Amino acid sequence: MSRIPHIINLLKPVSLFKEVQTLSRRNFIQQTTQALFVGSTLPLLAQCRAKSSQTTPRIAVIGAGLAGLTSAYYLEKVGVIPEIYEASDRVGGRVMSASGLVADGITTELGGEFIDSTHRDILTFCNEFKLTKLDMKGPSEKNLIGIDYFFKGRRISEQEIIREFQHYAPRMQKDVKALPKSMSAKDPKVIELDNKSIDEYLHGIGMSGWLYDILTTSFTSELGIPSGEQSSLNLLVSLNTDTSKGFEIYGDSDERFKVSGGNQKIPSEIRKRLKSDIKTGHHIKRISPNGDGYKLSFENGQESSVDAVIITLPFSVLRDVEITVDLPDRKRRCIKQLGYGMQSKLFIGVNDRLWRGQGYTGYVLSDQIHNGWDSSQMQHNNTGPGGYSLFLGADKGENLEIGQYDKYLEECNKVFPGMKQAANGRKNLYNWNQNPLTRGAYACYKVGQASGIGQAEAQPVGNLFFAGEHCSENFQGFMNGAAETGRKAAEEIIKKFALHTGIQQVTKN
Repeated sequence: MSRIPHIINLLKPVSLFKEVQTLSRRNFIQQTTQALFVGSTLPLLAQCRAKSSQTTPRIAVIGAGLAGLTSAYYLEKVGVIPEIYEASDRVGGRVMSASGLVADGITTELGGEFIDSTHRDILTFCNEFKLTKLDMKGPSEKNLIGIDYFFKGRRISEQEIIREFQHYAPRMQKDVKALPKSMSAKDPKVIELDNKSIDEYLHGIGMSGWLYDILTTSFTSELGIPSGEQSSLNLLVSLNTDTSKGFEIYGDSDERFKVSGGNQKIPSEIRKRLKSDIKTGHHIKRISPNGDGYKLSFENGQESSVDAVIITLPFSVLRDVEITVDLPDRKRRCIKQLGYGMQSKLFIGVNDRLWRGQGYTGYVLSDQIHNGWDSSQMQHNNTGPGGYSLFLGADKGENLEIGQYDKYLEECNKVFPGMKQAANGRKNLYNWNQNPLTRGAYACYKVGQASGIGQAEAQPVGNLFFAGEHCSENFQGFMNGAAETGRKAAEEIIKKFALHTGIQQVTKN
């Protein structure tokens, strides 16, 4: 899915940035200690559970995507078997892999694709389940150009970009430094920058021409909403203004790994280990108060009464669920208004990965194709037939149709001459906007939303808990954001229903 985790929850209780000049998206807006790490506390929790005489609460998990499955996985580790409800007929949500889509024996990711070196929750699953990882930074990739920029019909080198960027970096650094280390919705600088779009901000510092096009196109593709509608904070907390190690348009995200054979193996392996019966075909219709708990009503007429609920639906879908529970105004507005990217992926099968012979990994940013990469990278020793994925955002993504295949193949051929001849005729696409269970790719702050509704995504309300990539403090848009928040939601329930047992918080290193 996302190639970067964008600005998330400006007002969330986590710590701000380590170094202002190299502002890390993952460290932005962090203001308090991190939640206890289940891997360190499970033995303690199990001991506490054994001592407790409290009746095991009835817990429901809404959604069997990666966040919901992760919640259930950690709840079961302490003996709580939740009810899991899923609207579709499969598990995994936006983690979906296909084999043979573009070439025989080649795996293609339709949704969540990249795993950073810092994605602890996902990497923990990979290690625990003994899943083989493909390393996008392996020795075979060292001599290839990692990011290619192709705008206005020509390649623009990293050195040329850095030279031009130096005219604007000082002003951007100044604005980043002006952001408070303890973020507040009332802080004038936060409000000022949040209420400027990326386009407005860049024009305001005098940027124009191809560098302006690179930045606006890249963030339109990455976050899926037109740059003219995105908060400028999305840009400022992502772009690394320190170019001493190169031009890092998406900062410190290294997108180093995928799972060999498909990322779908992660949710599949979790499901294998669950005792919970996953009830598919259950589309939540209403969540209402029921004494000290909640009543869940589904479109198929089924109902369930529970003590607590973990809701993992994207807010783009949750906003159409009738919630009669009293929610804080900020929470309800967040559910109703949070922006979602309109990205789609177009998949092109090839008989030859010719970009490698031309000196490139295949990853490109372009005004015409937005974003493209070798989706077969590191498979079959990088030889033979493979696949190329285009990642288009905003209008291009929302309106993408398979009939546009020839048009985009022609544009790819301009970037990598010979690609038309290399194409094997296999083609497909996945438009996440048209999936009624997602209605978008992943969350993205529009102008004014960071200060206007930020903080509310993961905020529990009573015994309603929330998880999913949109709730992640540091990894929004990534699979790790789903896994991390699923784990944390389980931890919150474990603590809340076992407070009298003496469970102590353990801070993750």
